[in-house]
Amino acid sequence: MGWLTSLTSFFVNPAMVLPGVALASAPVIIHLINRMRYRKIRFAAMEFLFASQKRNRRRLLLEQLLLLLMRILLVLLIMFLLARLVLDPEKMSLFRGAKTHHVVLLDDSGSMREQIGETSAFLASVEIVQKLVSEGRQRPDSQKLTLILLSNPTAPLVNQENINDELETRLETRLENLVCTHQHFDLTNGLQVAADLLANDTESIKHLHVISDFRRRDWSDEDAISKRVAALGADDVTVNLVKVVPKQNNNIAITTLDGSLRVAAASVPITFRVGVTNYGETTIAKLSVSVFADGTQISKSVELSEIEPGQEEIGELEVSFNTPGRHSIKVSTDVDTLSQDNERYLVFDLPSELPVLVVDGAGGSDASRNLVDALEAGDCAYKPETQDPTFLRKFPLDKFRTVYMLNVGILQPDAVDRLQEYVAGGGGLVWFMGDRIEDNYYVAELYKIQQRFGDRIGLFPAPLGETAVELSRPEFTNPGADLAFEPISIFAKFKEYFRSSYFNVIRIKKYYPLRADWSEDDKVRKDGVQTIARLRNNKPLCLVHEFGEGTIVTFLTGADDEWNNWTGDPAGLSFLATIHDMQKQISSRVGVSRQRMVGEPIHAEIDLTKYSKTVEIVAPGAPPVALEAGPKDADSTDLVDAGSMDAKTSDDTSKTDSAKTDSDSDSAPKTAKSNVYFANYADTDFPGVYSIKLTTLDRETEETTFAFNVPPEESELKLADTDDIRKVLGDEATVQIQEPGNFSWLEGKEADQEIRHFLLACLMFFLLAEQLLAYKLSYHPKSSGTDT
Repeated sequence: MGWLTSLTSFFVNPAMVLPGVALASAPVIIHLINRMRYRKIRFAAMEFLFASQKRNRRRLLLEQLLLLLMRILLVLLIMFLLARLVLDPEKMSLFRGAKTHHVVLLDDSGSMREQIGETSAFLASVEIVQKLVSEGRQRPDSQKLTLILLSNPTAPLVNQENINDELETRLETRLENLVCTHQHFDLTNGLQVAADLLANDTESIKHLHVISDFRRRDWSDEDAISKRVAALGADDVTVNLVKVVPKQNNNIAITTLDGSLRVAAASVPITFRVGVTNYGETTIAKLSVSVFADGTQISKSVELSEIEPGQEEIGELEVSFNTPGRHSIKVSTDVDTLSQDNERYLVFDLPSELPVLVVDGAGGSDASRNLVDALEAGDCAYKPETQDPTFLRKFPLDKFRTVYMLNVGILQPDAVDRLQEYVAGGGGLVWFMGDRIEDNYYVAELYKIQQRFGDRIGLFPAPLGETAVELSRPEFTNPGADLAFEPISIFAKFKEYFRSSYFNVIRIKKYYPLRADWSEDDKVRKDGVQTIARLRNNKPLCLVHEFGEGTIVTFLTGADDEWNNWTGDPAGLSFLATIHDMQKQISSRVGVSRQRMVGEPIHAEIDLTKYSKTVEIVAPGAPPVALEAGPKDADSTDLVDAGSMDAKTSDDTSKTDSAKTDSDSDSAPKTAKSNVYFANYADTDFPGVYSIKLTTLDRETEETTFAFNVPPEESELKLADTDDIRKVLGDEATVQIQEPGNFSWLEGKEADQEIRHFLLACLMFFLLAEQLLAYKLSYHPKSSGTDT
């Protein structure tokens, strides 16, 4: 019966179609009944009548059929008028029927802030909602409204309320105060919530109006969207897609802002990277990006050229800060139709120096001296501290950016635990071999661990062979450099160093091989360990792997002349370059930078033995907000856990001993304590710098700042045209798509008015024709004259 459903979609009042079709059989029935009313009586003169009938039979039959068809057509025309035929169902007004439920899914994602002339896409959408309510008000007690925001679909602004004067007045104020977000949302989630809500309404005609800018990226998950729309259609829901953006505009966005903050310190130049993506369809010939340091614009800017469509261009700029402490960087460029992505923020803490721990297993060896010399060379703030392995058991490691383990033999279990906690929390660890290495201990205690972190690769990446071996070298030929770095992503610059002449003179004398049952092919092994350097004989020399939040680099050779000449002249320059670049990649992220995406909540833990439970939040351009922290409950447990998860995926983290925020990156799960309270702040939609201020019991203020930026997904402004949408939904989907500026679907002017006038004219014509033909075919005896 699909054809019948499709047929009735052409009528405003489809309930009258089937009765009208049935009524069209009435003229046929009346005609048959009339034929049964006569009795056949034969008489002499009848033969003459039969002869006359035979001569005129065909003409009479055609005239009778024509009259019958005209009467059937008249009945159908009356049915078309009453059912209100519409030739184009997509132009049909949706305000029809006895009781109609309108669910409006209003897109308030970041791209809806795009300027369209004197207004924005979001304000245009709000105007459509107001028009819908105004039209529904003209049909009292027959229309009800549910208004859902894509940013929070489970909490409707209006929930199944009758559309009347009171609702229009109340909603007008709410819509005027409604602000579009800067965030990115999934359209399928909103469709699912709307579908669930409409599924519970079994008494109304159901319409879902999706008012959006319909960007192509929102329709990338074709399967999910088509399934949602198909389910709505199966539930007799009319899906009405309302576009608000008439044309696609070019857009550029600042999508990257970072720097070498792991090795940054006061008075040391910091290299910042600024990336601008061209989301338009034309090449950007030249672009200047302004830079603001601690709120003041600096004289230098980032100059970019030739940004191709769909490409990101990276520029660099060096900035120095003379004082340690908290600092910020803001970059901005010229405003276009979407201004929110023309700025980006970065906040960070600068220390006065960068502590590095060098653990020397041999005590005062050449290896530790070579490493210290390399760290202290150049314009940097490294402060290496050389200690023996017992230091690991006695003192905390949190202050060190990196820990170097040189020729360290057997460690005590508590020292291993401290190293595990340090690296898992984001610290960097580097191994160098030596004659004190115990291969069996390294395999049993450092390679595989079965303690707090599960049965997986531990602090050491691979099983060592029994003893170190020498790298043979041909006596009369020059085989070239003894090692080569692989182009691994985080150590890509090593490949550039290898091209220099300094690497050609490197000689690796001894190294530790790995056990034969350990595959040297990273793709075969698939254990997360990457080979970043190999020897001339293709054996691994340098490995890297992740442990918790930290990174571990392992050199299977030593750091002194007994093992190689890498630390001496002239090869020592390549060693210095390698160490300094490695520091940028693996140094601890603790206390460096705090970046978030708008919309992510801020969670804080407050130790009441040291802090007041009042938390002050300062948002961009807003007055301070005071929050009262409370004990952990069912809701705040999820929030705090979510904060921990956020920290594990963020670039950089921050923590103190007593007060923590969601930037904490502790690997162990948090446990509730009676003296620990929690605070949550969720109103982080606007980009900029947010600060959390805690007050100690001594009335001193401690502040933590976060930089919130807009998601790059909302900068992609490519539109999905009607054909794209139809392709995603499939041919079987029954949806209406309203082009920008088309309001016929909600205006009082029905789309069937023009065809109604035509049908009325046809009805009058055929009524007159039927009467004339009936008169002609009927018998009219001439009246007899009066005898005189």
